[in-house]
Amino acid sequence: MVVPFTTTLSASRFAHTHTVKPTPANGLAMTSVLMVFQLRAIDKDRIERKIGVIDPADLAIIESEMRSLLEI
Repeated sequence: MVVPFTTTLSASRFAHTHTVKPTPANGLAMTSVLMVFQLRAIDKDRIERKIGVIDPADLAIIESEMRSLLEI
């Protein structure tokens, strides 16, 4: 499962999004909005490289948004 990111900050107006600021650990170049509402499954072979790691606090929020979206 992947959650798409966008640097279009106005996307944060939608439900089930989370804004993440760049850090050395996450490898982002710009503040980005995670669009949990566009959650999708992809084949792991499509992942070309690892950019970084999401902070545990952000990951907890993303997981909460996923549970809310999927009603689990």
